[in-house]
Amino acid sequence: MLGDLVHQGRFGELPGVPEGQRHNTALHWVGHALSQGMPSQAILDLGKTWCLKCNPPMKWREFTRIVDDLAARDEKKRMEGVSFHPIEEQQKVVLGDDAYYGVLGDIVNKIRPETESDPAALLVQFLVMVGNMIGRGPFYVADGSKHHTNLFSVIVGRTSGARKGTSLGWVKRICGKVDSNFCGTAVKTGLTSGEGIIYHVRDPNAATGDAGTADKRMMLIETEFSAVLAAMRRRDNTLSPTLRAAWDDGTLATLSKNNPVRATGAHVSLIAHITVEELMLCLGQVERFNGFANRLLWCHADRAKVMPFGGRDVDYSDLTVQLRAAIDVAENVEEVVLADSAKSLWEEFYHAAAEPKSGLYGAVTDRAEAQTIRLAMIYALLDRSQVIERVHLKAAIALWNYCESTAGCVFDGQTTRTLHDRILNVIKRFPDGISKDNLCQRYFKSRKRSEIDIVLGELKTLGVVRADRQESTGGRPAEIWIAVS
Repeated sequence: MLGDLVHQGRFGELPGVPEGQRHNTALHWVGHALSQGMPSQAILDLGKTWCLKCNPPMKWREFTRIVDDLAARDEKKRMEGVSFHPIEEQQKVVLGDDAYYGVLGDIVNKIRPETESDPAALLVQFLVMVGNMIGRGPFYVADGSKHHTNLFSVIVGRTSGARKGTSLGWVKRICGKVDSNFCGTAVKTGLTSGEGIIYHVRDPNAATGDAGTADKRMMLIETEFSAVLAAMRRRDNTLSPTLRAAWDDGTLATLSKNNPVRATGAHVSLIAHITVEELMLCLGQVERFNGFANRLLWCHADRAKVMPFGGRDVDYSDLTVQLRAAIDVAENVEEVVLADSAKSLWEEFYHAAAEPKSGLYGAVTDRAEAQTIRLAMIYALLDRSQVIERVHLKAAIALWNYCESTAGCVFDGQTTRTLHDRILNVIKRFPDGISKDNLCQRYFKSRKRSEIDIVLGELKTLGVVRADRQESTGGRPAEIWIAVS
């Protein structure tokens, strides 16, 4: 009967057992409960009653040790052979030379000897920002839908030492020389809600006397993208659907009954920075698969070189003049078309991109054709052409291949987890919290305590765990870590 109750998962109905059977019985039913996915805290709650049923009652300390040991063994078994490889430990992601085409390629090549910034991160952020500066005029029609020059990119660095901020500084300085007014009015930070985006690109409203926003360009820059992803997880937050609509056709609206706000022709672009660890923790399952993640160009960035004394001043004035002239021409272009000379290359790329890819990697790269044609359009426009030639398409494909490779390094086979994920997973299994001592000694014995302290601090900063103090009968209070739902 006891065996039947265990296998049916009816742990609350388990009868007590006599001395000599308690330990083995506890091992049996606790092990089965863990294999069924029951949280350790739930097992402990049921165990209090079961221990008292035994004759004589089983000591509570002995039972909790069984639960801790089996839970630790279960965690170790699940993690065997599973490891997370940082980008730099995998096959190196290299941006092909074809991507450094045109005036933006010339700018990157001119400044790259004098900076520690990753040239790929420089180029991607230039393409995104200049694409926003061009505005809503040019478009390419694909399958009945208009694609404009607005792009979303996420620069993914190993750590803060990846020089993500340094690369963005170069982009902002040079684009500021091209159009200081744009950088003063269109560039925005502090992304927290969909309503905030809509307000800054809103249409006129005669009923309220609101004149609206004349310039519908909005260049969002978020150097702490983890905070944006955290905001998306909040109940009723509209960031994700608003950003998806902004990438698609620029038609945005709030659902407020009393004060509806609408935006049409919004030209919203995004540059975001994040580390791999933060990304794996904060990108929710919904955003991974609902189309938000595949609207992002994932770009790996690392420190290109070490320059203790910095680089020399760079005179890029001639290139900013060329860039300004190209943008002036592009602002007056409407439909952009594909040249006959580029059609065979496009057909080849299109068929390859249409091949299904599995898992999370497939989900976050499932917009290859649209991303590539937008990139190609920017390359063409900066060549003062409304026709995408083969050389423009080659540059766009090289850039897309780099972003796809980054996504492969970050997301491919993502049944793996970082140490941050593993620690958070253990904490989640204890609704009432787990002490740091227990966490270190039972689950992560092979890790240095200082390493665990750093990870817990980072998890706390991200807002996914909190620390409480639990008074004890003797000694100092225990530090209890609890997952924040």
